[in-house]
Amino acid sequence: MSHPMTTFERRQTILRLLQEQTSVHVTELARLLDVSEGTIRNDLTALEESRLVVRVRGGAVLRDDQPAGQRQLRCQAAHRPVGGGHGRGR
Repeated sequence: MSHPMTTFERRQTILRLLQEQTSVHVTELARLLDVSEGTIRNDLTALEESRLVVRVRGGAVLRDDQPAGQRQLRCQAAHRPVGGGHGRGR
């Protein structure tokens, strides 16, 4: 009989599965990993807080891996004042 997976091993397995398929579902992961759905939800929440996955209804998908520079530009654009914060031309 095999030993139960550690939290780390289970989360690594979830990430590996997400690399192989586009999404994972809580119920399927719980059955596959032989843990409760609540445990899987906790794992997905932790992975989301680590910015590795995005939670979706009933499961998760891998986070969109845009280059950090593009994320930063998008953040900066979202925080600009209306009109771009620039005065009128000279």
